[in-house]
Amino acid sequence: MSRLSGKIRTFGAGAVPEVSYLGAALLVGAATLLGFVLRNAFALTNLAMAYLFVSVVSALAYGRGPSIFASILGVLAFDFFLVPPMYTLAVDDSQYVITFVGLLFVSLVVSALASRSREREDFALRREAEIRALYEFIGELSGTSAAAGSVIVRRARRLFGRDAGLYLPDETGAHRLVESTEGFWETPDFAGTVEWSAQHRAPCGRWTDAFAPVEATFLPLCPLSGADTVAGVLALSGGGRSPFERETKRLLDAFLLQAAAALDRERLAAAAREGEIARERERLQGALLSSISHEFRTPLATITGVLSALTEAERADGDFVLPPEDRRELLDSARNEAARLNRLVGNLLGMTRIEAGRLTLRLCPTDLRDVVDESVENLRGAFETHPVSVRCDCVPIAPVDPGLMELVVSNLLENAARYSPDGSPIDVTLRGEGRKVVLDVADRGKGIPAQHRERIFEKFYRIGDGDGGGAGTGLGLSICKAVTEAHGGTVEAFPRDGGGTVFRVALPAYEEAEA
Repeated sequence: MSRLSGKIRTFGAGAVPEVSYLGAALLVGAATLLGFVLRNAFALTNLAMAYLFVSVVSALAYGRGPSIFASILGVLAFDFFLVPPMYTLAVDDSQYVITFVGLLFVSLVVSALASRSREREDFALRREAEIRALYEFIGELSGTSAAAGSVIVRRARRLFGRDAGLYLPDETGAHRLVESTEGFWETPDFAGTVEWSAQHRAPCGRWTDAFAPVEATFLPLCPLSGADTVAGVLALSGGGRSPFERETKRLLDAFLLQAAAALDRERLAAAAREGEIARERERLQGALLSSISHEFRTPLATITGVLSALTEAERADGDFVLPPEDRRELLDSARNEAARLNRLVGNLLGMTRIEAGRLTLRLCPTDLRDVVDESVENLRGAFETHPVSVRCDCVPIAPVDPGLMELVVSNLLENAARYSPDGSPIDVTLRGEGRKVVLDVADRGKGIPAQHRERIFEKFYRIGDGDGGGAGTGLGLSICKAVTEAHGGTVEAFPRDGGGTVFRVALPAYEEAEA
């Protein structure tokens, strides 16, 4: 595993052949010293085996070149230090020449075979390292929540030993540096080089024929071979060996392909999210138009009918055919529907302000009992068939915006009246809980199923089998939630004992705000 890790760490790093040749020379020296010590105990032909061993070790440890060097140096050392006359390359017995030639030949063959075995092992290790590195890279791209760009530059730095920068196209199509490692430095001549690489879909910069003086290598990220566009451009800072050498080219090509695919997936995912947002926006707009057209039609039709009835009932002398009681009933009906229409418009304007982020609070110490009484008075027409009781068990002073809080209370009261059967009471309670003022609006409707209690505060969300199943825009409760939370409070829905629903608003008390 350590050799495998070393292969990963040395991608793109330069070799140090001097150390390998020095090691081979030291091995030859050790064999010569051993032969010099044992020259009287063994025949010289037996001592020559030590140099064969040195050739094999050099081939396995250092490669082909150092092993050949060890073979030649071993023959010369054997002749110079061990074969008489010693300390000279001359020989007294011509048979030793055959020994030298045989030793050199066998050493070269054995070293060649050993070095080939080592090269195959190194190739297998490099391939394993490449596959493992790509596997980890792909796994990090698919498993991390970080943007693909940061993963790409970080992995490029680790695999190729160079600082990296990633250039992606902006809205105008120009490529801008969006991610880089800490040591990556951008120079003024990078801009034109990046655009050339993206336009021609070809590498450029250092180690290439185009823009060679630039101190970085620019690599286009093409999701597919022959694609008309590039997902981005990866820049590798200069230094070290060329990334296009044989042992790194295959890894580089696979890395660039996976990086391009990851960026392309990220772009497609972003486009899909934008499409989903657009579809959701269209759905909400459709729901809003449908709700508005339905909700506005009833009060407008009522007002129009009242005006038509009064117009037809007017005689030529200016008097009315209808008795005063009937005229009063018609006018009250028109006034109630106009108030309802005004509340609908207020809800729409309130939601518009909330969505636009322009909800401005004008806080002042306010008696919530006054807010409740004002809301009940304004909704008197909606409560003709619903007796309303208000109970206050504390001094309900809270720092609120009176107008916005009246909008909250009005929506809760109207919601209770809308979704409760005729004749059922609506109970409003104000009480203190610690440093909070709690407002409860309780009805006797059918109740809200548990799975809907959180979602009823979403925009346009309505349930057909809830409290009464009445119609509505689906904006009232979402406005209540937004306004209450803007005041630092909470709003929740609970089932009521004996049937019905309790909407609970909790707001910070005035004393807490002062503290």
